[in-house]
Amino acid sequence: MATNGTPQEGPQITLHWLEKSRSQRILWLLEECHLPYSIMTYKRDPKTGGNADLAKIHPLGKSPTITIEGRYSNGPIVLIESGAIVEYLCEYFGGNAQNAKLIPDKFPHDLIDTPFKAGLETEEWRRFNFFMHYAEGSIMPIVTITFVTQFVKTAPPFPIRLLSAQIGKRIDSDFLLPQFKQHFDFLESELKAHGGPYICGPNLTAADIMMMFSVDVGVQRALKKADYPRLAAWMEKCKTRPAFQRAVQKVVEVDVEVRG
Repeated sequence: MATNGTPQEGPQITLHWLEKSRSQRILWLLEECHLPYSIMTYKRDPKTGGNADLAKIHPLGKSPTITIEGRYSNGPIVLIESGAIVEYLCEYFGGNAQNAKLIPDKFPHDLIDTPFKAGLETEEWRRFNFFMHYAEGSIMPIVTITFVTQFVKTAPPFPIRLLSAQIGKRIDSDFLLPQFKQHFDFLESELKAHGGPYICGPNLTAADIMMMFSVDVGVQRALKKADYPRLAAWMEKCKTRPAFQRAVQKVVEVDVEVRG
């Protein structure tokens, strides 16, 4: 078990980390919120890809999973799905974040008491609401397919691998690359239209945290930063944040622990 070494009173948060999972975003968020947390690590079963002990925490055995225990809860609160975890943590602990407004104001302050407010939302909140869902609903499925094609290209035994590699490369060139380009063109235009430097405007929000993994994978596997200067600048601004840097160091420590 690893901890962030910041003991304080409050909820006991545990991040359940399955080997080679997408838990980095939750780490980044916990660091942005300056929350104390512990990490429980789990090795993947080479046959099932899961872990029986993690399935005892939640029946689906997915990662990231977090548990939250506090003085008012009857047993731990168990949360899975990155979007749900991020929304929950931001709702209750986002106010701890420094130099960030993880959930933008939904309405201008002078309209808070207006009875019917549909259509009066701030532009930053509308973008936040969209990108929180876009991250998992639109761009993440493409990222998932890249992992599948990588497996298809490398996992089968020789000589089957010769054929599967060609199939994987064809999927990359005919489907994945055009899809990544379409989404990256869209994101570049959004940052240009709304000025950035973050996805929703001048402040870091949870939407930036949700988006980072997919964009990073797309850059590594398909596209060049030079073709998307605003998106590259956004990535650099996020990655140089102290909380992000602390999360990266924690990922290194966790990987060492999991590999034993």
